[in-house]
Amino acid sequence: MGRITFVPGSLAMVFALTRRTAAVTLTAWVLVLGFASAASAGSWRTPRLLEGPYAVSSPPDAPLVVENGLGHALAAWSAASGARYADKAAGRNWGSAKTVPGGKKSSGPIAAALADNDFAVIAYFTVATRYTPSKLMVCTRLAGGAFSPPVAVTTAHLAWDLHAVAAPDGSVTLAWSEGGAVKAAHLEAGLGIWDIAVLSTPGVPASLPDLGSNEAGDVMVAWQEGAGYRPVAIYVAQRPAGGHWAVAARVSPANGHSTWNAKSGLSAAGDAAVGWLDGNTMVVARKPAQGGWQAPEALSGSQSAYYPALAMDAAGNLVAAWQALDAGNVGSIWSRRAMAGGSWTAATRLSTAAEDTAWPTAASARAGGLSVVSWTDNATNSVRVSTTTGGTWRASTLGTGYWSGVVPVAAGGANAVAGWAMPHAYNPNAADLMADAGR
Repeated sequence: MGRITFVPGSLAMVFALTRRTAAVTLTAWVLVLGFASAASAGSWRTPRLLEGPYAVSSPPDAPLVVENGLGHALAAWSAASGARYADKAAGRNWGSAKTVPGGKKSSGPIAAALADNDFAVIAYFTVATRYTPSKLMVCTRLAGGAFSPPVAVTTAHLAWDLHAVAAPDGSVTLAWSEGGAVKAAHLEAGLGIWDIAVLSTPGVPASLPDLGSNEAGDVMVAWQEGAGYRPVAIYVAQRPAGGHWAVAARVSPANGHSTWNAKSGLSAAGDAAVGWLDGNTMVVARKPAQGGWQAPEALSGSQSAYYPALAMDAAGNLVAAWQALDAGNVGSIWSRRAMAGGSWTAATRLSTAAEDTAWPTAASARAGGLSVVSWTDNATNSVRVSTTTGGTWRASTLGTGYWSGVVPVAAGGANAVAGWAMPHAYNPNAADLMADAGR
């Protein structure tokens, strides 16, 4: 078992916006977007059934999707049958759904990571019983191999918001919320000992951690915190490859505003960025690799912004997105981009005037300039994505979804993947788990 380390003086976040509304039942599709070249976008393909239908009482959340620079993708989800996953090799369709080793005993959140050399990680929590606490379990896989038997990292109580990243050397970092605190576990390559750390301020409610990394093995966790589960601060803790967690730094100003949903980014050189909601304004703070945190930049102007999204590529280029409310409280999706260390472009509306949008998510490929932003159009219960390779955004409708459903996305090289929930034919209260293959 790893040792417990409290980071002196670290501060954290507060209770967060839930990742789904109570009225929404989510399941999942997975799709892959292919590009003919770095400058011209291809089209999304017809989805392929991975698993389903799921019963009305037990449809799973949308799957997590990750993709590396080789164009290989991994989807992972937690269903009534336990932790499941599927692979997609470059230029091929998705493979069959499989059970994560030990995953039949899983429950709740799941996390997945895929390094550029195909080193893969899947993490999940086991079901707690009257006499046995829940455990955080991790399975790893080398390129061309099979997932290892699960390894118990630590016990967990009231844990949620699980995230994972992996480096090509075999190091792994996990971050999660547990009992009002933000925790992290790090496995250094070749050591076999998990280092467990509490990153957030002891006694101050913290939640919604977001985990970022680069291929060098540097990692960072951003989260929200505040007394009484009213978030008023965003904090970041960073860990260099082969090093230790630095004392958490507050990146949000002490202006008394609510702070929500921190999203992190880390470049290959170690430049960092965090985006969040400052009241109802989308803001981003940046930190050069050899400097301190800069004052946050307001991106959404006079708009009333909700649900922030942020992605950074290996070069340090940024894509931010957010939901704004138009007249009549109709949702719209907006985005701004910034080159590494440069100024932000003007805001671009990604959704149409006919849409009523919710829950944007964003991803950027490490290299190649590809970025993708996704959302749900509540006016038609449609899943939408918009892609760019540094120029014009191109929007597509992927299929039918659930009202306010979250659409996870990832990008790698010239491809992107997305996951979402789709109602089963003739029974909108049940759902299928779908996938498609890239070109």
